Amino acid sequence: MALYNYENKNTYLLEDGLGNYELEKLPRIKKYKKNMGKFGKFKERFLYGNYNQFMRFGRKSNVKKIYLTGMAKIPKEISKKVEILNINKMWDKKTEPEKQSILDVYSVNKKTFSKINENTIIFLTQPFFENNILTLDEEIELYKKILVKYNPKDVLIKPHPREKKDYSKYLKDYNFIDCEFPSEFISLLNIKFKKAITINSSGILCFNKDKIEFLGTEIHPKLLKKYGKMTLSSLKNPKK
Repeated sequence: MALYNYENKNTYLLEDGLGNYELEKLPRIKKYKKNMGKFGKFKERFLYGNYNQFMRFGRKSNVKKIYLTGMAKIPKEISKKVEILNINKMWDKKTEPEKQSILDVYSVNKKTFSKINENTIIFLTQPFFENNILTLDEEIELYKKILVKYNPKDVLIKPHPREKKDYSKYLKDYNFIDCEFPSEFISLLNIKFKKAITINSSGILCFNKDKIEFLGTEIHPKLLKKYGKMTLSSLKNPKK
């Protein structure tokens, strides 16, 4: 995963959202001066912090392989370490007991998707409040403005795993998923739904393009200021 420090000599990373694809947004890698002794390195770390913090998402030399799904353009900086995984093909090769074992890890069962049908609008939220980008009131009001044109009975809110908000309190008229699991399971299990909406969640990329409504960061001035202009195209190709 996208850890700050990799202690093992041979480290293997799994995809962590869009982090592996957006290396140009991280601070440049800092390097110690040639022939610098231990005291000098300690001094540098004391003044500027741990150098490893700038070597996340597979940039450090002891990361031997990075497993990605190819959801976006892969940076040249790590391309030689990357192995693309086709999750759908891997899933199809699993036996039913093996599939169930994987689902059990996330406590996913038939009841988890019982609220989803062919008319369902899946809304993927983001931890804007938890990340101190929007106030709680601002985030909830933004969601209300987005969802007002839909019948609440047809909307299913899927919170981001890092969110702490109780949607049953703030958006009580809508359905919501109260367990944490990757959005990919909806596709892997061929769950039928009408449309998936998000402001800027990378989780939307696991769905077919014709099912996606990507709202983008221009929907709120604070989001635009924090992330810059984000579209579905720029999400897949971060440098554009």
